[in-house]
Amino acid sequence: MLSGYCLGNGLGPLMWLTQYKPRNRIPWIVIGLCYLACPILLLTVRFILARENKKRDAEPVNNAYEEVYIEQVTADGRRIEVRVDKEFLDLTDVQNRDFRYVL
Repeated sequence: MLSGYCLGNGLGPLMWLTQYKPRNRIPWIVIGLCYLACPILLLTVRFILARENKKRDAEPVNNAYEEVYIEQVTADGRRIEVRVDKEFLDLTDVQNRDFRYVL
């Protein structure tokens, strides 16, 4: 999103050429099409994320990351296993099937 915004701000002024004067129809058409494309892209992303949420709701429960332990070394040199909660495993949204996209 940010890349597209920056690219548009950088290239936008280059549309306003003297050959398009006095009405500047081409630049205004490009601006209008961009304004039309934004809500279409927004609704498309929303549709895709809603579909993914429904797919995750229909999946059986996966307990692959429920019981995860890491090994820690204490100050006296002993090695102990400590349970790590799922929230702290640094899983991506693809790996964490309990994650739901906010719509």
